[in-house]
Amino acid sequence: MNKLIKNELTKLIKKKSLYIMLIILIIFMIINNILYSRSYNSKGDKYIEDAEAQYEQLLEYKESLESLEKMSKEEEESYNIIIKQMEKNKYIIDNKQNVDAVGDNRFILRTIFAQYDIFIIIYIIMIAGTIMSEEFNKGTIKLLLIKPYSRTQIFLAKFIACVIVLLCSALIMVLLQVIIGGIILDFSSLTVPIVEYNSTTQDLQFINLFAYIGLDFLARLPIYLILLALSFACSTILMNTATSIVIPILVYLFSGTIEGFLNGINAKWMRFIITLNWNFETYLFGRKPEISAFSLEFSVFICILYFAVIIGAAYYNFKRRDIKNI
Repeated sequence: MNKLIKNELTKLIKKKSLYIMLIILIIFMIINNILYSRSYNSKGDKYIEDAEAQYEQLLEYKESLESLEKMSKEEEESYNIIIKQMEKNKYIIDNKQNVDAVGDNRFILRTIFAQYDIFIIIYIIMIAGTIMSEEFNKGTIKLLLIKPYSRTQIFLAKFIACVIVLLCSALIMVLLQVIIGGIILDFSSLTVPIVEYNSTTQDLQFINLFAYIGLDFLARLPIYLILLALSFACSTILMNTATSIVIPILVYLFSGTIEGFLNGINAKWMRFIITLNWNFETYLFGRKPEISAFSLEFSVFICILYFAVIIGAAYYNFKRRDIKNI
């Protein structure tokens, strides 16, 4: 099994698309970091003055809301946001650390998957969308099947290789940003912790930057795995590379539009839409989704269900496929 996985990874490493995407990513990162360096200036002590001014403004607004006999839902949401920001401002003033800085390497790293994950998504879709269909289209699948490996082992080896590429691509992306961002912006900001307000414990939570990046990646991992599985399944079932790439990309691109449209409907059946459940960032630091019908446990269940159905369909098709005429 290990030999099979190594063989698949070797074939993937030889793909020219890997290096083309890597070059494009590096160029994009350099441009993005230069733009940040020219657009924002987080040096000096002005951030302390800004935090103090904002704290005073928020305090007045907070007191005005507290003076109301009863707050509406929107006012309660505004009140909670005010409390969170006031706690952050207080920390900035007391500790003289600009934890809300925008123009430094730390900020790009803390939002790295929001800014760059399109590169991860495109690459894993390209890999998963071709890893099986190319074998069938070129007829090389016969060379695999005559070896002393079962179809289950071949199937798992290809899928595991795709997952390894996903993990490595995320790691490489973070390392590139650390280096490029450090050269263009700074390295010093990397020591500043991430400060988040925990809505459950109602206090500030401090976390190391790289631990936060890991947590953020895990929260977004269901998105990547579902898209990877969908592309892999299309590649296995349809044996058409173009279709296997286009379908998952369209699902991802329209997921935001679908989410905005369905949120307006607010129907109970919405709970079963995968794109409304696959981003666990919604639940980080005690946050609660806008729609009360959703929960972390339910979202985990939906993601596992979709993943199992997609991979199960691909596996069933692969096990039963006749390769005599390939």
